[in-house]
Amino acid sequence: MKTRIYTRVFCVFMAIFLLLMGLFTVFYVKDKKEYEISDFLNKVQLDFSNDESFYDDYVKYLDGERGMTAEGLSRLHLSASMLCYAFAIYDPELELIWDSSGKYFCTYFVPVDDESASGERGIMELEKYFSEEDAEEIKGYLGYCDEEADIGEIRQYSVNIKGLWTDGLVVIPEALEIMVDRVTKSKMSEDGGETWVDSTGLNGHYLKEIKALETEVSDLSYYNEGYIFNNDYLMGYDNEHNANDELKKMYGYVTNKEIAKMAIEALISNTHFYQDSISNRCYLMKEGPLAYTCVYAHSIVDDSSEEGTNAWIIYAHSIDIWELYGKELLLIILGCLVVFIAAAWITASQSYRIYLARVKNEENRIKITNALAHDLKTPLAAISGYSDILEEDLNSEKRDHYFGMIKENVEIMDGALRQMLELSKVESFNVKLNKTEFELAELTEEVMKRFEVNSLLKGVKVEIEGDQLMTADRAMIKSAVDNLISNAVKHSEENGKVEVKITDKIWSVYNKGINIPEEEMGKIWEAYCKSDDARSGSEGTGLGLYIVKTIMDIHGLGYRAENKADGVVFSFDIKK
Repeated sequence: MKTRIYTRVFCVFMAIFLLLMGLFTVFYVKDKKEYEISDFLNKVQLDFSNDESFYDDYVKYLDGERGMTAEGLSRLHLSASMLCYAFAIYDPELELIWDSSGKYFCTYFVPVDDESASGERGIMELEKYFSEEDAEEIKGYLGYCDEEADIGEIRQYSVNIKGLWTDGLVVIPEALEIMVDRVTKSKMSEDGGETWVDSTGLNGHYLKEIKALETEVSDLSYYNEGYIFNNDYLMGYDNEHNANDELKKMYGYVTNKEIAKMAIEALISNTHFYQDSISNRCYLMKEGPLAYTCVYAHSIVDDSSEEGTNAWIIYAHSIDIWELYGKELLLIILGCLVVFIAAAWITASQSYRIYLARVKNEENRIKITNALAHDLKTPLAAISGYSDILEEDLNSEKRDHYFGMIKENVEIMDGALRQMLELSKVESFNVKLNKTEFELAELTEEVMKRFEVNSLLKGVKVEIEGDQLMTADRAMIKSAVDNLISNAVKHSEENGKVEVKITDKIWSVYNKGINIPEEEMGKIWEAYCKSDDARSGSEGTGLGLYIVKTIMDIHGLGYRAENKADGVVFSFDIKK
């Protein structure tokens, strides 16, 4: 039965756990998806709103000027790569003007005066200006970075531009100079971790020079030097400075005219595909169970023109909820699982204890019923016998004796039934304590009056010493005292003594008589238990001490029995 109870409880708890965790996971994934999409759109809009120069560049492009200047578009390129997303620019007829794939970010220096220069940004396409072999070699230098390099070892390479022309945004190199950045010294960081300080940029150690292919550069501005950003500034690139598969996929999406149309439609309709707050402004494509690609269209509008949108910028970003939040979700689920298992274990243990208590109560009920039947059988048989004699024998001298015997057996039956009623009352699961303050000496004297006749017949002297106020259910405590005094009078010797002592902590009753065998001490508080034959020869159902135990347990009070040299002491605590 224990296995069945534990299995049943655990199955119920696990079913509830799976249901709740399923609902939580759905809500959690939806919330994180909404957050990531909103975060992406907010960043895109923030980047564009902070880059007013891009609009001016694009207007110049529409007016027929030669290409867009580097200032605005290079910033969009750099932001897109640092945030690991792709973008493309379309004209109003959705003809592709520019996309971010295969572009490398540069800074070149424009002289301001004889002693200073300002840094300007541009974009270079390696495959366009170098042979395939040289382009791959350059990518390897750009992608190399050893964070664990020791003093004297190569940490990374710097790719410097030695002579360049600019065509708006485009940087056309004359040659690239590869510099080796070696670790020169180390120092301790503020948190105690070791960090490296090395030679970087233009101050590195010269390795080699790679010449660019010849390109038509007439009428273009020429500058002496610059450099290409390496992987420290970019995301979504491998060690050969190639875009990873996800970023390549994003490049494919932003240059796909049909997908661009869907993104524009989502922006215009605000009701397309994904219907949650700001996210309904993007075109969402599901790549897997928890993986999505968000494609967003941003319009460029000339307020002075009546033609409406002048161009579209299409952004794409990959969102993998499992990769971003899988560990966090697993930790939450595992934490909840531990809590549910603990709760299931506690509940199962408590259910099993309740089951054992019910089984024990049922056993006690059967035991008590059998005992009651046995105890009532003898006096009923005696009453029946005496009644038959009275019908046949009309001798008035014996009539009083037989009536006395009948009355005695009726009292035995009454005592058994009274104890059964008391037991039923104290064992009730719905028992409510009616606590009041009362004097124990007064309560004890009330109980003693019931045993005056029996005490006199046995020649037992009853004494009460001390008094103390007690706060408890008076009726229950009186029942407990009644059973303890009844037990003491029954087991007292002829002409013996029963002493009740009340201190500030303990109520006790002593009777002079036979000791309880030590091996029986633990059993005397059980229902229908009588100790050895010498003590159990008196009348009784064996329920008295069990009733006392039950009442004390309900009140949370201690109780005990002790053998003395010439008798037995039963006691209980007055206070917890």
